[in-house]
Amino acid sequence: FFPQNNDEQPRQPETRAIMNWLRENHFTASASLHG
Repeated sequence: FFPQNNDEQPRQPETRAIMNWLRENHFTASASLHG
């Protein structure tokens, strides 16, 4: 949606660390609902 959203320079160090971690560690979240 917003190409400039990937710019890490104006971000806080903690936010940059999470962004880097998410790029390196791909995971899948799932849920199962039973009625």
